Parts: sequence; C-alpha cells; structure tokens
Amino acid sequence: MRTSSLLKDCAAFGVTVALDDFGTGYSSLSYLKNLPVNTLKIDRSFIRGITENSDDKVILSAILGLARAFKLQVIAEGVESIEQGQLLIDAGCMYAQGYIIARPMPSLAISQWIKSWSVPEVWEETSLYSKPVLRHASVY
Repeated sequence: MRTSSLLKDCAAFGVTVALDDFGTGYSSLSYLKNLPVNTLKIDRSFIRGITENSDDKVILSAILGLARAFKLQVIAEGVESIEQGQLLIDAGCMYAQGYIIARPMPSLAISQWIKSWSVPEVWEETSLYSKPVLRHASVY
C-alpha cells in the first residue's frame, strides 16, 4: 500500500514506472491493477526462445494483450538476434533492449553509438516499423 502511494506521488511529478522482468519472480498480475506502472519489461527468459518455442510466442502474445488492455508500453529484454527483433515487431512490440542493439555502455559512449548504429534493413522494411524502434540501450 505504501509503495503504491509513493509511486502515485512520483507520477504526479512526471516520473514513469516500469515493471521489470515481467512474468517472473515477484511480478504478479496484481501489480498491474494496484501500481501506477507505465511500462512492462518482458523478461529475457521469454524472449530467448521465441524463434523456436511456441510456448514463448504464446506468452509474448499474452503479455502484449495485457499491456494493450492496461494501455502500457512494452519493452522486450534480451533481444540478441535480428530474428527475435523481427518476431517482436511482427507481434507489435516496438521497443527492446539487448545485445543486437547495444551492449551496456558508459553514458559518454551513447552519442557515438547513436551516430554509428543503424536499424537492420529487415526491421525497416516491416510495415509496423517507425523510428525510434527497438533502440533502447542499457547505460551504466
């Protein structure tokens, strides 16, 4: 109860909240109902196998459905291949982080990364694609 109240106070100042590692551990559906979250971050364990595992695709679809129902943005964690990124775009998940996009970097390296990184052509050819897409770098 106290956490929810604190997060609501933060939201009044424009702070947005992401529910990290959604689908694992302590990230329960009750958080969607009781906490003022803006973003779901899909745990990498569901992204890792989406190119081969139909269960992971079903879980991805379900999480995206929940996010739409609650009007939340979704970020996929752990995108490591062009194929994974393509599957995410096709499913309607337009934001991601992972090694295919960028490795963790110091903040001073971000401007150089922005200048040098380009979206894989196959992603740009997707009708759902619109910049910025699948461009969420981890920064330390």
